[in-house]
Amino acid sequence: MALKSAIRNLRNKPQFLFVCLPNILSFLCIVVGVAWLLLLPLDDNSRRTYISENALLPGQVHAYFTGSEQNIFRGYKQELQSLLNEGRETESQGDEVEVTPAASNKVHSILQAAGLKVATQKYEYTSSGVTHQGENIYGIIHAPRGDATEAIVLVAAWKTADDELNLKGVTLALTLARYFKRWSLWSKDIIFLFTPDSKTGTQAWIDAYHDLHPESVQPLPLKSGALQGAVVIEFPFDHNFQKLHIVYDGVNGQLPNLDLFNTAVAIAGGQMGIGANLQEMWEHDDSYEARLQTMMRGMTKQGLGYATGAHSSFMPYHIDAITLQPKGEGWEDEMALGRTIESICRSLNNLLEHLHQSFFFYLLMHSNRFVSIGTYLPSAMLIAGNFTIMAIALWMRTGYYSDSKATAPVDSDSKNTKQPKSGSQDDENKAKINGAALAERLMALPLTLVTGLHLLGLVPLWIFNNIFHQYFTMATYVFVGVDIVLPLFLAALLSNGLGVAKPIVPQQYHLIKSFALLLLGLSLSTLATLNFSLSFMIGLLCAPLSFVGRLEGAAPLRYGVSSLGFVLLNLLSPPIVVLGVCQYTGVSVESVLTQAAFGWNVWDILASALDPVTKLIHTSIPVLQSVPHAINLLHIQHLGLNPVDLRNARNLINRTLQQAQRQSLHNQVLDLIGLHLSLRGNGIEGKGTVVRRSPEDHLGQRRQGDFLVEEDTHIVSGQITAVKGEEQLSQPVVRCRGERIQNGVQEELAKVVDGVGDQRSDTEVVGAREALVFGEVFEVDAGQVQEGVFVERGKFLFSLE
Repeated sequence: MALKSAIRNLRNKPQFLFVCLPNILSFLCIVVGVAWLLLLPLDDNSRRTYISENALLPGQVHAYFTGSEQNIFRGYKQELQSLLNEGRETESQGDEVEVTPAASNKVHSILQAAGLKVATQKYEYTSSGVTHQGENIYGIIHAPRGDATEAIVLVAAWKTADDELNLKGVTLALTLARYFKRWSLWSKDIIFLFTPDSKTGTQAWIDAYHDLHPESVQPLPLKSGALQGAVVIEFPFDHNFQKLHIVYDGVNGQLPNLDLFNTAVAIAGGQMGIGANLQEMWEHDDSYEARLQTMMRGMTKQGLGYATGAHSSFMPYHIDAITLQPKGEGWEDEMALGRTIESICRSLNNLLEHLHQSFFFYLLMHSNRFVSIGTYLPSAMLIAGNFTIMAIALWMRTGYYSDSKATAPVDSDSKNTKQPKSGSQDDENKAKINGAALAERLMALPLTLVTGLHLLGLVPLWIFNNIFHQYFTMATYVFVGVDIVLPLFLAALLSNGLGVAKPIVPQQYHLIKSFALLLLGLSLSTLATLNFSLSFMIGLLCAPLSFVGRLEGAAPLRYGVSSLGFVLLNLLSPPIVVLGVCQYTGVSVESVLTQAAFGWNVWDILASALDPVTKLIHTSIPVLQSVPHAINLLHIQHLGLNPVDLRNARNLINRTLQQAQRQSLHNQVLDLIGLHLSLRGNGIEGKGTVVRRSPEDHLGQRRQGDFLVEEDTHIVSGQITAVKGEEQLSQPVVRCRGERIQNGVQEELAKVVDGVGDQRSDTEVVGAREALVFGEVFEVDAGQVQEGVFVERGKFLFSLE
């Protein structure tokens, strides 16, 4: 009865129910959320790290990288140093050392001399008017005990993430390549990648490895299997080091599997006796303050979402990667770092499956202490929940106050206890209450305004990602002005109408705020599961929005408080926050926004892969060129694209077909859908040529290399199936001609043909009279052609079946 009486009293106090109580609950959510985060470094809320994947066996093998290998290291270093010095003297660049073609060629020759299969890749990116170009060099050690289905990557960029020359890192990687080649214990291929820098080179290589590279990036002539892990080597100074700094933060807050980090710490500290640090905490005493500071530094990097090293490019492809950075001055030399890397590779070599047992969402506060997602997530959820509470309260308030005067004096228990009410009076009061609950809400204007303002946010997003970096500072101040003027204009328009529209009623004010807070709360709750730090940071910055309301009262007081609130809200707006942080840290706005635009244009995988499609979909020729990029996305389901990205790719194809049909190019686009398939089996790469069949030919006839379209595209060694098309149209004949023929490819193709011929009888041999090879027509005799594979002496032609 007491609870029922309390609920009845709340209904009779709308001011407390709809105004005071939501504010109290929202404030408590914020306070508890912040307090929850501050309690995480305590021993009761965090736990020690451990290895979940038993197959890793960190530090259980002896590392032999020592002795004579140090002489090899010194020889390689001296050769590369002399080539770099010659380039500096030739180009007259003072103390700045640039990577010369001679040094790159030397790396290429060293890898070849060590017995690795070596290839190069040129790339070019343009962002904010700045062109980033270079050439990657990589070599592959094929596993003597493996089948080339899995690989480990060792990366050594010429320039570190801090733009320092990484000479000893490159030299150490070359020495390890020569050393690893002599071992027969590897069950996984090992790829040694040398890039010009730590930002663009690795991104271009990993995009091309998964066939998601833009047109300005060359495809890879050599590939291996699925990448199980990556280790980046940075050694930018000449003296010995004391400790090992492990960098693990990825793009957009992505993190590697915790087992990889724990393996590196266990090997460095337990086996090699090298201390391990993280988040630039060089002196960590494991106190509460040190743990909290380490955690906050990690949250800041995760929330900002920028790449902290070459390892960050691997994260979006679900490839666990870390960067090893020697720090300090001590007694550890390059051989100690080499043994550490050798032991890490030996642990990754033991894996039977991809790392999956440990955590992908965590906060590290020491090299041996962490907090998992189940422990830290409630803090961000509480921050996001305060917006949802206020949104629901405002929604209920708009329905109640539409008939508040009729429903407010409902408290009849105290005044009429001695006078029983008649049945008609009870029915009248119930009708009034129900009428208030079901009051009509004017939702058209609030929904339009909230949706329109959110869509308006696409304008600065597009502008800052497409203008030159010289205009970033000016554009920022322009948007600061717009950010100040636009709310004032909208407030004046909504309040007074400015003679254009009718002023809105208080209910619409509450609905606008309710929709905005509800959308903010839902977005932050979803974001918290993906990037906890970013959700928490945005939630704290937006927390004042929950308590800002429409003021009533005397005009002077109302105007004064409104002006103060307007100033405070502008100080917390994104442009002002960016300017304030830049002023405090001494970093220019131009450099910050240039980095942000670079991240959008280069580090965003799906955007870079779909960029040619979105740019080339409005005219006839671009339509024909846009299809292959969307088709390529459908070919890599096993390489990391999730169902949402695949669905987006299919939608792009449908839009392209609709655009082509309006321009009478439907059949040509269907041809391209059938032909543009990447031939990756046995190292063969090619491009197709289509010949239309005559209308009287029936669908499904197997003559001159016809093929039936299948639904699910899958590429295996030596075989390829096609993408599902519209089967009611005339069946295209698709043949592929080689464009990039590497040495030994013809011999490999001959083996495939022989294998096909051994499995088919003479009656199954299909003849073909014409074959398009390198744009020319050659006569091919019957009998030279096996079903599904066309061969012509001296040249080859791959047909799709």
